Amino acid sequence: MVVQPDLLSAPEPDVLYQVSLPGGMQADVCTDAAGRVRDIETVLGMAQVPNPVLGAPEAGATYVVHPAADGRFAVVLRFDEQARLVEVVADPLAPVGSYGTGGHPLTALLAGGAEGVSPAALLAFLGASTVAGLGRLGVWLADAVGRGHPVGLRLVVFYDGTNVVPAGVRADWSVDGQVSGESFDNL
Repeated sequence: MVVQPDLLSAPEPDVLYQVSLPGGMQADVCTDAAGRVRDIETVLGMAQVPNPVLGAPEAGATYVVHPAADGRFAVVLRFDEQARLVEVVADPLAPVGSYGTGGHPLTALLAGGAEGVSPAALLAFLGASTVAGLGRLGVWLADAVGRGHPVGLRLVVFYDGTNVVPAGVRADWSVDGQVSGESFDNL
């Protein structure tokens, strides 16, 4: 069923919607048995035409975001029932050129860039030490991707008692099949 975004204000249960978006973009939106949006697959927006589906995350939804309509590579963003970002997975990380001049959204996030869609905006409460640590990791991973190494990345966000501010981020990555990880406390 092809619909316009505003028609999803009252989605029906167990339906796959194909939503037409500005700029020729599209999103596949799946609802659960209660009619809640649970899975969204779409493409990365452009600076001139942002993807409206990525602007306000749905509570409890999982987003699969591709850089372009060809479906190569993807970033998975998972939100909890309070619409907080709780997990980001990119495996493999795409070569920088795959996302145009901005590079891969995650390498842009981790290296401090803000091209296209970036989970950085959703993690606005991260402190300087966490951002700096993730930035160093991002530079290192971007370099490995640039040299042709297969790289995967998973970020898990933990929240404190306020349920708003992330308490930290756990980063797990692989380069050439070698798995490593590090936790970054949000100070």
